[in-house]
Amino acid sequence: MAGLYVFIFLVSMQIIFTVNAAPYFDGLPPEAEKMLKECNESFPIDMGYLKDLNDTGSFHDEDNKTPKCFIRCVLMKAGLMDEDFTFDAPKLKEAFKDSKYPDMDNMIDMCIAKDTETQCRCTKAYLFIKCLMSEEITKYGDASKVKTSN
Repeated sequence: MAGLYVFIFLVSMQIIFTVNAAPYFDGLPPEAEKMLKECNESFPIDMGYLKDLNDTGSFHDEDNKTPKCFIRCVLMKAGLMDEDFTFDAPKLKEAFKDSKYPDMDNMIDMCIAKDTETQCRCTKAYLFIKCLMSEEITKYGDASKVKTSN
């Protein structure tokens, strides 16, 4: 269930314009709020990084490791990435099952298959999310214009 909160969090970033992430986490389900606040305490992230990720598919400063480690922290706490740098495809697909993107499962498989040789968990987590976001932007453009199947 925590994976669903990761999805809600990442997709919702396009409406966030605050500098400090902590106030945004208020009001989420308690499990998600706790996880995101813990990650933000360990790896404080300027919301501009997540806005850039949603708008462009990448961070504006890819040399800064802190936002990458925030992403890794969230994925690991949600059980979507383990200590061995492995992504859990079934859990990822379950987490994104309510996505408005009809081919999300295929995008997840493709981004996992693009696995890099990096030994840095933070970079690996970021590259995976960057792949997903870039695919979404390339295929669908503005996320708010994607039609849902509901």
